[in-house]
Amino acid sequence: MGIRLAKHNLTTLLDDLIFPLERQILNEPSLANILSNATSISKHNFAIAKFSINLLYDSDKSHETIHKVFETHTNLNIDKNDTVRYLNIFLDLHQKWVEKYNINNKNYIQILNSIQNTIDELGSEDFFFVEEEEIDNTIEQMHYTDEKKISASEYFGYNEIIDDNLAAIIELSDECEMITYKYTQLDQNFLNDFTHIIHILSNALFSSIEFKDVAYAMNNLMNELQSLDISTLDEIQKELAYNLLYQINQDIQNWIQTIFIDKTAIDIHYFDASFLANIEQFNIMLNFHQDDDDDFLF
Repeated sequence: MGIRLAKHNLTTLLDDLIFPLERQILNEPSLANILSNATSISKHNFAIAKFSINLLYDSDKSHETIHKVFETHTNLNIDKNDTVRYLNIFLDLHQKWVEKYNINNKNYIQILNSIQNTIDELGSEDFFFVEEEEIDNTIEQMHYTDEKKISASEYFGYNEIIDDNLAAIIELSDECEMITYKYTQLDQNFLNDFTHIIHILSNALFSSIEFKDVAYAMNNLMNELQSLDISTLDEIQKELAYNLLYQINQDIQNWIQTIFIDKTAIDIHYFDASFLANIEQFNIMLNFHQDDDDDFLF
């Protein structure tokens, strides 16, 4: 039986546990290697989502996950003390999430105590793991910093993007607005229209050095949408998918307006991180009810 979580709690899981954990890891020099690129961030956050729910209900899978964390961290040359600290950060956030939203399960405290004992044991013993195949890094980590902000007006001074691509991007603003008013739920027509926008936009942006990362992410999202079979989604997934894609569509419309039409954006990369975060949420949502044993990065 797959992992199930109410719509509201899935949203709070992302906002109160997964993303705060991600931020703490990235701020820890000894742990930052866990999230070295966008691919590893996505795999890690999906793994944490599954682990967070198993920790509520499934003691056996939770213990398997703890062993997997120590194994993966060993292969990443992360010290055991750092792994213990990482897991304690996660458990602290998890307990706060459970308490804040009253996500009750009578076995939770028992599972939690058992998991803590396992962490202490593994953290103090010498275990040897078989080295895994290195994960293919298909998307480079977003590399923009505050010191490298480029305004829209400065960007267009480069004349980097060709006129035909610029015209195609601008025309998409009306299509984004049309979707906003035309659809109120996820159906195949909505999916087709939104996928068309992503397809045109990714093709147009690939000609720009500054937007290659976004173009690559959009292309991956397009492939995901083209292979999506709506009939396999339950009602919760359909509603979450619609809400996420609707929000992405609005963000794209505003992004096109401020950068390519008005040219008023102070930072042309302001959209990058939020777009990737929304894609993360979408991928987590699509796979959240699966109960497979795929390898995930911790």
